[in-house]
Amino acid sequence: MIKLLLKQLQSLLTFCLLLISFPFNNMALAQSLSSESLESLFNTNLELKLPDKGSPDNRQPSSDRPGCPEVSDNIYLTALIPQSNYGLTTLDRPNFYFYVPYSKNDGVSAEFLLRYYPTSTDTINIYQQKIELGNTAGIIKVNLPETIEPLIENGIYDFSLILTCQGTNEEIWVRSYLQRVTLNSEIQQQLINANLGEKLAIYAQQGLWFDLLNSIAQLYISNPENEAIKTIWQDILQQVELENIVDKPIGYLQ
Repeated sequence: MIKLLLKQLQSLLTFCLLLISFPFNNMALAQSLSSESLESLFNTNLELKLPDKGSPDNRQPSSDRPGCPEVSDNIYLTALIPQSNYGLTTLDRPNFYFYVPYSKNDGVSAEFLLRYYPTSTDTINIYQQKIELGNTAGIIKVNLPETIEPLIENGIYDFSLILTCQGTNEEIWVRSYLQRVTLNSEIQQQLINANLGEKLAIYAQQGLWFDLLNSIAQLYISNPENEAIKTIWQDILQQVELENIVDKPIGYLQ
């Protein structure tokens, strides 16, 4: 009897620790849960409620650039962000995702840039890094290192991926915007008490695009054959009219 109780307590403690750690270590949780557990958590529809805000620039260039490799399927460089080109996050160092239609063998170099807006007209470079492309075209993830300062609460930032075509120095780039926000105490408590599927639903309801995208992407990267996760990944991209890249591989990770 005692052994049984200890075993049950150990299982409960392990599950609670996984839930608590999810916002901070999505990869560890994704690897720790079985496919059956993941599918049982995803019996919910995620309805995005995005903020009524927009931004200048665009998440995708409108066409090829002369002097750059041709994009055969007309799916150009794309930042994974809603149509408004603006997203919210509670994360101090969110990840950024881009679809890049080139590989490292196509004669194209890449650079990531993150800037902060202390005023509406001034910018400060926060992080600038050369990005190595993968062996094939696909979706890449860019991480922010722990060496940079956390994003400022309520701060406005823009992030860019700039592709330079060798030989011509022609540039293809996208620039999108994000704001770090703070949730009220009631929503924070809901997240503490929520299971995995409920957390994702709260992110969607609160319009936390980067929190939602990062959580689902990490699960998808760790469990690429899981149909429940794949369906959710495709659904959130379709909700922001990125259905043309739902089946693109998530390739090289920075």
